[in-house]
Amino acid sequence: MLYQNYLDSVENIHLVNISKIVDCAEPYPVLNNGIISDRTFGPISATYSCSPGFTGVGQGNRITCRPGGQWSALSYSCEPPGKTV
Repeated sequence: MLYQNYLDSVENIHLVNISKIVDCAEPYPVLNNGIISDRTFGPISATYSCSPGFTGVGQGNRITCRPGGQWSALSYSCEPPGKTV
């Protein structure tokens, strides 16, 4: 029985998926008049939304953590009503 338990343990070691969660070295970038609306950890990313009353301008409201611990560029802004860009 002890031998069988050992074999079962060795077999189960190969079935375990080991994941290492690494955080981006830099803090999340600040988006004026905006919030982080979603975060993921595989890959590490953050999606931004505008605060109520503000309008999102740009297409890049999602950033990802790049190798070396730096965030990709955030090409998105939250503009007040009536402001032309």
